[in-house]
Amino acid sequence: MSAPRPKLALALLAAVLAAGCAKDSAPPAPPGGSAEAGGSDAAAKGPRLELKDLSGRPVRLSDFQGKVVLVDFWATYCGPCHESIPEFEALYRRHRAQGLEVVGVSMDAFTEHIKAFIDEKGMTYTVLMDPEQTTQGPWGVRGLPTTVLLDRSGRVRNRWTGYDAELKREIEGEISALLREGRS
Repeated sequence: MSAPRPKLALALLAAVLAAGCAKDSAPPAPPGGSAEAGGSDAAAKGPRLELKDLSGRPVRLSDFQGKVVLVDFWATYCGPCHESIPEFEALYRRHRAQGLEVVGVSMDAFTEHIKAFIDEKGMTYTVLMDPEQTTQGPWGVRGLPTTVLLDRSGRVRNRWTGYDAELKREIEGEISALLREGRS
């Protein structure tokens, strides 16, 4: 009777992973409001983020103050993350001189393979570790990848779950618009 248990466990694991990496059908969060729009600046700011990088050094979101920040929540087991990460790397290389920062947050519970994954993907942007997934609730991570775009003031401007060609174009367009805002 012990033979069905591994099959059941594998089936449950596959279902959880598939659900976690699916494109979210819910609309993205609306752009963060300002005090003039009736919202509070505090409510529009991105949640606190302080995690360690691969070397164990603490990194805070406030370290990137004054920059447009793309925060990407991903995991090595997430299929769409394998597509989005190289695209975010290309965006970072193309726009970092204009003030774009990309911060990847690994949601992997087991961290021993992450360095090899980062090397394989050629990731040069900041990568933080969240093996306990403490950022999941505050950042609204309902599936992977989840991508959150912050303006130069640290306000959440948009949030996406999943990744495909349509989202790629939308994310690139919003990044370009925010980078232009900073030059005005």
